[in-house]
Amino acid sequence: MFAAASSSSDAGAVRTSAVSEGLIKQKSLQIKVGSDNLKILKSCESLFNDVINKKFQCTSKLESVMDATKVFRKILPSQIELSVWKDDLTRHTVDAVVNAANEHLRHCGGLALALLRAGGPIIEEDSKKIIEQYGKVPTTKIAVTSGGLLPCSKIIHAVGPEWKAEDAQRCCTQLQITIINILNYVVSGSSVIRTVAIPALSSGIFGFPLDMCVNIIVNTIVTFPSFQRSNILKEIHLVSNEDPTVAAFKRSCENFLCGNIAAAPPLASITLNNVNLQLIEGFIEKQQVDVIVNSVSAQNSFESGCISKAILNQAGPEIEKEFFEKMVETSKNQELVIITTGFNLACQYVFHIVWPSYNNTKKTLKAAVKKCLEKSHQKNINSLSFPALGTGSIGIQKEAAVHIMLEEVLQFSKDYPKKKLLVNFVIFPNDSELSKAFRSELAKMKTKQIGHMAPKMNKESDKELKVPPWFREGQEEAELEEAQQPLIHLIGNNEEQLVAAKKWIVKLLRAQECCFIEDNHIFYLGKEEHDRLSYLKNKFEVSISEEISSGKATLEIRGKPNSIIPVMLHIENLLWVVQRAYTEKHYCRLAECQFAILPQDRNLFELDFWKEKKLWEKKIEFEKVGLEAQKVEMVHNVILSAAFENKKMIQSKKAHGNTRRMLYQEVPQHFCDLVSKVGFQRIYSMPPDHQYGDGIYFRKSLKNLVDNLRRTSDSDRVICVFEAEVVIGSYCEGNPSYISPPPLGSRTMDTYDSVVDNVKNPETFVIFDSTRALPHFLWTCVLKKSGFSQMEAKNRGSKGSSV
Repeated sequence: MFAAASSSSDAGAVRTSAVSEGLIKQKSLQIKVGSDNLKILKSCESLFNDVINKKFQCTSKLESVMDATKVFRKILPSQIELSVWKDDLTRHTVDAVVNAANEHLRHCGGLALALLRAGGPIIEEDSKKIIEQYGKVPTTKIAVTSGGLLPCSKIIHAVGPEWKAEDAQRCCTQLQITIINILNYVVSGSSVIRTVAIPALSSGIFGFPLDMCVNIIVNTIVTFPSFQRSNILKEIHLVSNEDPTVAAFKRSCENFLCGNIAAAPPLASITLNNVNLQLIEGFIEKQQVDVIVNSVSAQNSFESGCISKAILNQAGPEIEKEFFEKMVETSKNQELVIITTGFNLACQYVFHIVWPSYNNTKKTLKAAVKKCLEKSHQKNINSLSFPALGTGSIGIQKEAAVHIMLEEVLQFSKDYPKKKLLVNFVIFPNDSELSKAFRSELAKMKTKQIGHMAPKMNKESDKELKVPPWFREGQEEAELEEAQQPLIHLIGNNEEQLVAAKKWIVKLLRAQECCFIEDNHIFYLGKEEHDRLSYLKNKFEVSISEEISSGKATLEIRGKPNSIIPVMLHIENLLWVVQRAYTEKHYCRLAECQFAILPQDRNLFELDFWKEKKLWEKKIEFEKVGLEAQKVEMVHNVILSAAFENKKMIQSKKAHGNTRRMLYQEVPQHFCDLVSKVGFQRIYSMPPDHQYGDGIYFRKSLKNLVDNLRRTSDSDRVICVFEAEVVIGSYCEGNPSYISPPPLGSRTMDTYDSVVDNVKNPETFVIFDSTRALPHFLWTCVLKKSGFSQMEAKNRGSKGSSV
């Protein structure tokens, strides 16, 4: 096991400021999602998040009205609770979260990236220290870092196996060993872990078959022999936010723990801050929670009440014996709540409410519920179940009792906003009157809160007023669905990338029975990639056709909407892999090295218009042609510069001299970072037609570039323009058939250096070697609708006559 070295308090303070600084830089956007699309995205959430991160370098998170839900719970013979949860691991409150890591602890995708983004840079810092000190983490081994800003205190980075069908037995054995190593750590005396959350390790990017994966995990936990070594570990949570994985975990637990009872689905639920309140139909004595609440009459007889008698029959006579012993011990204080162990009940404790003989029963109920909740907080309880207190022989009207109990839970959630607690109210099956009372009271609470707290738009600031965090409700009620529509939450450091991601997602979600993916990396799909497309066609029952036209490559996908979106995500992921291979190839050629690792250093540095006179003048030049410059970045890439200088030196020795010009090229936003890394490539900015040859096109005039954009682009979209120094050398008129510059003459091997549209007055320049161009600046602009810019509009307005 590898662990990051512990830090002093001063070092911790530095890390906290670094985290704070990182959070300040982050920006976010939200996209509303319909319920149908939400279901589709939830079914492939990991893939969706991975594509968004790879394509736009930002994090996405699906936020629905559904709160964390426990779908299975069982106490193992070791008295450790094993449960299955549908929840987001970045928000799941436990002592330790297990991360699906790679051997280099590079948290660059899937769950690992989500935990890193939510937890802050301290996770990456600790990971780097581990690698520097111990080297890479072998498969089956674990490394431990701080949880940073996450609700957990530790992250256990586990390196599971990558699935290979031809070596399935080895993969299964390695996954089992990985889980054993995790469990050995959490039960060790040094870890001080009471609760741990484990995902479906290796089932994501590593490709382990889901059912096989969860069966190995569950079986390893159930048969783990060393739980008795620990008196600290209390709970193991199997957690995923994807329905298929949650269902697989639940099914596997039910299979391995034969005869176990799955947690009953709630009739209704509300989340109040970190308190999850559920209405459940069932029997109080059968509940599998940390605490069951009992109701004992003033005569202290378990036999005289329906609830206490059922609990006595299930728990055994020892519970009544311990209860009376505790009563004697506390007789002077007349305790309202007596605590005993659960004995044969599926709980750790029973909170016995002892009703006094006087008649103020409503006041007693209010105090009793408050006392139970406070004792849960004091004893660090995670779940408890109440019966419908006071509604039997005590004689409180059901509507009044329900109101008192729900109000006390609400007040507790406000008093202890950080306490995560599951509160069940258990009603007898077919008790329609009590069920109606609960539902009616919940509806009143919702109506009241929606009236006061629903988001409203401030017309002056155009900002959304936030709902207090203690009021978040379950997904079953129509009023709440209107107030809290499901969202895709995008987080990143680059506002333009966020906007581009939002537009792409909106387009994705509009996909009906036919959609298109236009990407010139399609030109580079090989046999392996086409085999993958065939697999997707068969699995999702869609048709995929490829079209090459006017120098552009397009894939057309036809099928049902619930199949098209996952297929598009798979294809986008496939194209990203092809793009990465293409980029690595060109980078290695530039650097003249054999390793295929992309440069990690920044190549783009934002500049200030106001501080540089030349930049301000250039900004005005952009404005005049209809491009509103939002920002300008300097491109600084040592390898590109060296290659360009070498090309200039070679060119200077030629007879036609070292002729250079500052030219422009418009590049799709998602390719800008690649241009800054490996230079201009034909695939990144193909013209509509190859009128002058199959090369890299530049324009001399901004006006002509904008005129072309107006013919081919939507207005008010982000336009990225590179300003580049280009060695044009000698040139001639181009031809569509050229794939390289033509010879200077019939009797020489020397060639022209570039081609143009018009030799006498060239506007378009085409080069066939990317090292002839060096990007200097990247201008991010907005193409305006009108024929003149906002600046010109202001100038015109200022020159108008006064009224």
